[in-house]
Amino acid sequence: MFGMFRGSLKSFALLAGAALFVVLLFHDAIAQAFRNDPVFQQSGRLVEQGHQLLRPPMMHFAPGENLERFDIEQLRKTRVRVDISMYAFTDRELAQVLKELAAHGPVIRIYRDQEQFDSEQAHSHRGHPSTTDLLRGVANVHIRVKGGLAKDLMHQKDYCVDCADHTGTLREGSANWSIGSERFQDNALWFTAEPKELAAFERKFDEMWNRPSNRIVQ
Repeated sequence: MFGMFRGSLKSFALLAGAALFVVLLFHDAIAQAFRNDPVFQQSGRLVEQGHQLLRPPMMHFAPGENLERFDIEQLRKTRVRVDISMYAFTDRELAQVLKELAAHGPVIRIYRDQEQFDSEQAHSHRGHPSTTDLLRGVANVHIRVKGGLAKDLMHQKDYCVDCADHTGTLREGSANWSIGSERFQDNALWFTAEPKELAAFERKFDEMWNRPSNRIVQ
């Protein structure tokens, strides 16, 4: 009786081992099939590179993407200073981000076009303040407006985060800082960390910022 029981256990063990072997072979076959699948390979690369997807260089397009969220993400990385040359600036959410940023110490320099700036201020009223009104008097926020002939626009839509040492991030593109430009219109953003481009922007920004004809808002 005991011998029959031992024989049954041995047979069961052999069957279990064989079943496990088949399962492992089947599992390996499925795994290999997934590894050879181009879609699986692409998704794997995206996961592997996920931490790099929001690092420069990178390009984004509205209205397929909300460009505002990329601007907010980059601005919040500022440690020392952000230099901004922006033709239109009516997005109050971005103004709030700058206000919060300045409260933590970074210096914010904003350079504006005079005609666009004056238009925004003329349309500002109680309950609907301009972005300049929202930033007025905030420590570490400096605003200057281009002087000279109104037809000679300051038409840039750029900013540079911590570019003084050429190790930050430069944002270029066609999108103004307005909800329409950032979310609904056909616009593009390009972020780069190329030192030569950062240095070129800083040289141009400093030249504009130091023009004797500028209007100093604050």
